[in-house]
Amino acid sequence: MEVMGPPDHKPFEVFRSLFLDGIVAVRQNVEELLALLQLSMVGAANSSMNCFQHPRGYPEAVLEDICDRLCLPNGSTSSPKSSDAEFRTLMEERIDDTIDHWRSQAYDTYQYYFTGVH
Repeated sequence: MEVMGPPDHKPFEVFRSLFLDGIVAVRQNVEELLALLQLSMVGAANSSMNCFQHPRGYPEAVLEDICDRLCLPNGSTSSPKSSDAEFRTLMEERIDDTIDHWRSQAYDTYQYYFTGVH
């Protein structure tokens, strides 16, 4: 927000619009994303990578989480849990929830003091 300005300024509005268009596009093409991730899991060396380690104990849980975050059913091509319009509204709310959130502020403080990132 320091770079884009407050939510009612044009740069933040452009960010919001582009983010929403992008996340809806990901949702609409999730089959390709999931297929690429499944291919990445093939083989013991790949499926044991940290990015595929999940608290539920199996790598496919990563794919299930992606579907959950995109408000899509897990493991099937049945109808989504929400329409694209409803999903877009949910994502707008999540963007709004992150503005001046204490976790974001704490992370920014950590980055400033421990890595020198401003």
